Amino acid sequence: MPYKALVFDYDGTIVDTERAVFISWQELFREHGLELPLSDWDDAVGAAADAVDPYAMLAQRLGQPVDRLALEVRRRAHEKKLLGNEPLRPGVAALIQDAKAQGLLLGMASNSSYRWIEEGLAPYGLLEQFDTVCTPDDGVPPKPDPALYRLAVERLGVAPSEAVAIEDSPHGAAAARAAGLACVVVPSALTKGRAFPEGCIVIDTLEGMSARRLIAAVSGHLKEDLS
Repeated sequence: MPYKALVFDYDGTIVDTERAVFISWQELFREHGLELPLSDWDDAVGAAADAVDPYAMLAQRLGQPVDRLALEVRRRAHEKKLLGNEPLRPGVAALIQDAKAQGLLLGMASNSSYRWIEEGLAPYGLLEQFDTVCTPDDGVPPKPDPALYRLAVERLGVAPSEAVAIEDSPHGAAAARAAGLACVVVPSALTKGRAFPEGCIVIDTLEGMSARRLIAAVSGHLKEDLS
């Protein structure tokens, strides 16, 4: 294989956590008689946790301050319930297992905290499959900065040109491409129809996708089979 490693994003790529988070905010806004359209949330998808301040947005629209602490306790409880019903995205587990069987290294580059990822993957026993997990906890800036992907390939001991990133968002894909990785994008519920950086291969699902087929597509073969 011309590539030696796959580097996965987490939120929206392995588990569609972003949908659950967005729904929890939508419902909080609705409790206050307001709507939160996806267009107002675009900057938050695949970005750092502080890229958007929903409470500031809520207070501005209400024209009055809000009790962040009290609202956050309720919202987090609802978010946790929604996340408990969110499965792995189709094909993810099988691709991870196949990649390991083919001798590929596996990394993760995520804007979330290590604890968030650890808790999210605990029910699936997948975290131990990864050779490295890179997050802003490591002291590097979040995506769309390329630092997380650069750190991941450095830890894996491969060149950026020897790794393929698997992403779901424009921010994440931009980070991967800026770091020099090839990038396969599997849009999530919140990123379907979005524009992605030039050079990315955009596919609908990882279901039925083997590591060899993915690598072949990135290498310039079988692209028509993935469209």
